[in-house]
Amino acid sequence: MQAAKILVVDDEVAIRRQLSVGMAQHGYEIVESPDGLSALTRIEEMAKAGEPVKVAVVDVVLPDINGLKLTSIIHSRYPEMKIIVISGHAGESAPEQVAFRDADGFIPKPFATEQLTDLIERLDVDFTVTPEVEPETPDVEVAEDEAAAVEAVETSAEETPADGDVIDVELHTIRVQNW
Repeated sequence: MQAAKILVVDDEVAIRRQLSVGMAQHGYEIVESPDGLSALTRIEEMAKAGEPVKVAVVDVVLPDINGLKLTSIIHSRYPEMKIIVISGHAGESAPEQVAFRDADGFIPKPFATEQLTDLIERLDVDFTVTPEVEPETPDVEVAEDEAAAVEAVETSAEETPADGDVIDVELHTIRVQNW
């Protein structure tokens, strides 16, 4: 089974590394982004790869965008994603600001890894990835040999294969060449 992936957006390398090591001990894999733009890019790439980000941990102070603004952008594009905001510069009103920005939780820095894992567990995140449904394949008849395959193609009442079509016959491949 693959580890549950969590995106950590923080410009401090030490924070990202500490979370990578600490969260790995709890069965999570950290995907790192040092800024907002790279975070949005990673989220899109992972979604296209069929591995959508389920949880993002976003620092308030980032080099290219305010973390609360990033939280709003992420929430507007991916409303099912859980977002946890972290900050070492939080005042007393920080939790209220975070709630206003569509975040699901707030943890002031410094914090222990267990605080983050506890919050993720309380958010009841479903880390299962639903596989994409494979398109149905039409029923295929398997010919006993190449001669039978060629005969089936020639006598078929259905559409004749075009140049370059590939027909698989057991372990052999025949390339149809119409003259």
